[in-house]
Amino acid sequence: MVSRDDWIGWLNRFSVELLQQSPSPSLRACAPLATKNPGICGDLFNTAFVSCWTELPGQYQQEIISSLQKVASNRDIPSDILQTILNLAGYMERDEKQIPIDLKLLGEYADRCHALAKELHYKEAEWTLEKNYETIEKLIELNQNLDLHDSAIGMLNYVRREQPNIEESVEWYLKLQRWDEALAIYQRQEAENGPSYKNITGQMQCLFEMSDWETLVPMFERIWRGPDHKLQQASANIGMNMSWAMGDIDRMEYYLSTLPNMSKDKSFCRALLAVYHNKFDEANEYIDDARNEMETDLVSHITESYSRGYEQVFRCQLLTELEEVMTYKLAHDDKERRGAIISTWRQRLKGVQQDVGMWQKILRLRSMVLRPVLDLDTWIKYVNMCRNSDRMRIARHAIIQLLDDESRYLEEIFHSEIDSPSPKVKFHAQEHMRLKSQLDDNQLQQLQSGLSLDTLALRSSNGDAGRNGNAPLDTAIRLSQQPALVYMYLKYKWAANERRDAFQMLELFSSDYSRKIGFDLRSPDAFADYADARAYAASGNPDDAAEDAKTIHFLARFYFKRAEWLSSIQQNVPLAQRAREKAGLGGGGNDASYSHRMSRRGSVSARRPRMSISAGSAVNGGSGNETATDTPGLMTPGDESIADQDTEFLFKLKGDRINESILESYRAATVLDRKWYKAWHSLALRHYYETQR
Repeated sequence: MVSRDDWIGWLNRFSVELLQQSPSPSLRACAPLATKNPGICGDLFNTAFVSCWTELPGQYQQEIISSLQKVASNRDIPSDILQTILNLAGYMERDEKQIPIDLKLLGEYADRCHALAKELHYKEAEWTLEKNYETIEKLIELNQNLDLHDSAIGMLNYVRREQPNIEESVEWYLKLQRWDEALAIYQRQEAENGPSYKNITGQMQCLFEMSDWETLVPMFERIWRGPDHKLQQASANIGMNMSWAMGDIDRMEYYLSTLPNMSKDKSFCRALLAVYHNKFDEANEYIDDARNEMETDLVSHITESYSRGYEQVFRCQLLTELEEVMTYKLAHDDKERRGAIISTWRQRLKGVQQDVGMWQKILRLRSMVLRPVLDLDTWIKYVNMCRNSDRMRIARHAIIQLLDDESRYLEEIFHSEIDSPSPKVKFHAQEHMRLKSQLDDNQLQQLQSGLSLDTLALRSSNGDAGRNGNAPLDTAIRLSQQPALVYMYLKYKWAANERRDAFQMLELFSSDYSRKIGFDLRSPDAFADYADARAYAASGNPDDAAEDAKTIHFLARFYFKRAEWLSSIQQNVPLAQRAREKAGLGGGGNDASYSHRMSRRGSVSARRPRMSISAGSAVNGGSGNETATDTPGLMTPGDESIADQDTEFLFKLKGDRINESILESYRAATVLDRKWYKAWHSLALRHYYETQR
């Protein structure tokens, strides 16, 4: 057995020999120094090789290439040697001296040492010579792994256009992470050819990536009740991650027993379960095993670049945080130590990529000791990230967990099961229970069954995820004592195309919070003096002052969002009218009359498509992303349906006062938060647009 050190020693000796035999006097002079300092061998290897290569006859060149290929074909060779051969090939290519090694072999070497950029280069060169099915799939995968999403999609579009005779593969959509399209192909294949091992595992992967637990859980129950042990073993890893995402520890233990020993997640899952059961010595052993198992992959990925090895670095972070969870559990009465750990977690999260899957794992890990309601800001960022990434199922599940945890937390404080951190929290618990006592038996039953991930998921799978399916969530949010949680939920409903409910709830909560702090929308300027007097009265009670400041802060966001949403609804009015006119449908009744008036008077954003009403457009549910709704008449059927609904809703809601309502909402936001640049900027823009009509 040849060890890694033996291979590195062979490469150093080869480098020294090349320096000694080089025709260049300057390189030969470096040979004695390279003998004593191996680092110089690596720095000068490419230059020394090329200097000798040009002097060798063809026969000897072929012998050297054969020797390098023989070395690279050894499966035990360390990735450092393969990286050296690939770097040499790239160096000679830039020097216009192509190394005589087949492109497929160079691509294989790059694949073995995880040099994705080099592998992409050789696969592209291979594609220009031979356009085959396997190369297409590999190019799509490499572009996707290198975050070159546009290139991956462009490759797929090119193949569709230039080679329509090539049958589309489900693997292409898997590489592009288009899970819904891949799932549709799998389901069509199952309908045509019947179920198969590959088809079922592919469907499970797609459903898992889409977080469609309501479909995936029944599928797993059927598989694990059946006799197919091979399929059970293949699905165990997905089952583990699904159970962890759903917080089902018992199912995790069930799937762990079937997880293959070669799985890279097995040691981590064992450590996770050991920490959950407070078996800390056992957990430390599994954590050490997990670190040893990932060492090879981490080194090979980091060698190329940090971005390529980020996934492995993230796995290291999970192991570190699992150790910190143990430390947190052991620090029973040491509040200072626990506070330091929580502060470290929040600071560290700022450096984590904005990836839903990564944040999901981190928050699930931390929730073993830190309940979500006590880390509310982090969980709200996570929900907003899911919403902006169009991962609405995951956002919904996180909202359920937050609302359920807040309700349990306040009930435990009300019943003195845990100590209240402040009198204000005690008051929130009493208010929560007072509002809950006003619910009738049917609402209570809906609430208790609705704030359960499994129950709500099953209801969603039966097609009841709309207004009726959200009834328990709507009830729970009305009991919430956190304005930040309410604001997050309203943005979620708007993004989920429940615009009418979202706007009406926004009006309701805005009125409630305005009444709470004494704000009048009709005379906003009078609030300044009232707020100063209220702040002076609360100066002796820091909790009340902080509570008022938080309410005022979020009320400003409520009114700002109100203006954005009204602008979005207003923008859809002329778009819907133009779409109907283009289709030759026309319009009738009050709806058409109002559309005509708005297209003539109000929709400045439709007439001036290059400028937005605010920095974050509400057309996309307030995500801050501008999309192509600028071209009049170019609307998808879904957009046209929403526009028609918005037109009718706007006419019934505001009539001709739409512009005044937008201006007064922006004005209220500036009064409530006088240092908020975004509100002042949007108000100024709106005034400018009004003067241009």
